[in-house]
Amino acid sequence: YGTFKTYQSIEDKSKKNNSILVAGPWYHGGWVRAEGNYLGDIQFEKKTSVTYQEQFEQPFFKYYLKDEGNFAPSEANIFV
Repeated sequence: YGTFKTYQSIEDKSKKNNSILVAGPWYHGGWVRAEGNYLGDIQFEKKTSVTYQEQFEQPFFKYYLKDEGNFAPSEANIFV
């Protein structure tokens, strides 16, 4: 069923949740192992993995684990 089905199920079962969806052009776990400026033969203008880490991952952990900063992303975020 995958990522989108899981996200929809969480949304349906927990109306007051604070979940977000981030989808990118990565292979499984690719946002950690590569810069994200390509996928196979396709080249991207940006390093999508770096953008994800800087705009989502780091602010998330700072906010929820260290009680620092602000984390209020859009509910759905897709890198294309």
